[in-house]
Amino acid sequence: MPSLQQLEKQIATIDGLRDVIHSMRSLAATYLRRAEERLSGLRAYADTVGRGIEDCLFGREIALPEPEAGGAAILVFFSEQGLCGRFNEVIADAAAERAKKVGARRFIVVGKRGPALIRREKLEVIAEMPSTTSPDGDDIVIHSIARTVVGLREREAFGELYLLHARYLSPGRIEPAFERVLPLDLSQWRDPDAPRRTQPHLALSRLDLLRELVGEYTFISLFRAMTESLAGEHGMRLQSMEAARGNIDDALEELQLQSRIQRQNEITSELLDVVSGAAALGDV
Repeated sequence: MPSLQQLEKQIATIDGLRDVIHSMRSLAATYLRRAEERLSGLRAYADTVGRGIEDCLFGREIALPEPEAGGAAILVFFSEQGLCGRFNEVIADAAAERAKKVGARRFIVVGKRGPALIRREKLEVIAEMPSTTSPDGDDIVIHSIARTVVGLREREAFGELYLLHARYLSPGRIEPAFERVLPLDLSQWRDPDAPRRTQPHLALSRLDLLRELVGEYTFISLFRAMTESLAGEHGMRLQSMEAARGNIDDALEELQLQSRIQRQNEITSELLDVVSGAAALGDV
């Protein structure tokens, strides 16, 4: 068994590690709450824009121009930092699977943890960008992503663009979400049986308004995907920190038990030395 001094050093080290884990857990919980708050607004806004697209399509057969460039690319969101369980591995596995399904081998990767995982699957990374750890910093990042996407499309790097990200379900639970955003699939809003009392009144031409709404919906889809990914990442990190805290507490309890046993052993040894010394003096 280690000496009492060694045990006390180990206890001090693990106690400090517990403080670090507690701080990381608190930060993950804070970021998760902020991402959840943003998600509710983003989802509501996306629904509103979607209803506008539905109004434009109501009673009309309108189609968007097909892309001239060929090929497909996937914009995929990974985490910027680690310690988030299997978050990145789940997304990497989904990326390989979806790439085969839609015939896409080109990836635009957001998040420092992603490019190596994509290249490990023998897939091409045509652009990589840093992500953010805080939902408060996603405005700047998402505009950078949008500029990159527009630039690549203008250079005809792809004709179709898909989004792949983690859909946040609850802390510690995610699932891969996959959708096409360029060109946008309008069939999801063409429902002739949808209840409607009156014909929509539009101030602009349907095609002009539809183009603006489609552009807005594409942008908000990017924003929502990133926020969903951040929520999923911090939810997984929160669960990981909870598990780590439990393991730390167990290890600390075991070391403290060993420390108490070792201290009792040392006290017993000292008492025996005193008794033996007293006995030896009595025989003199």
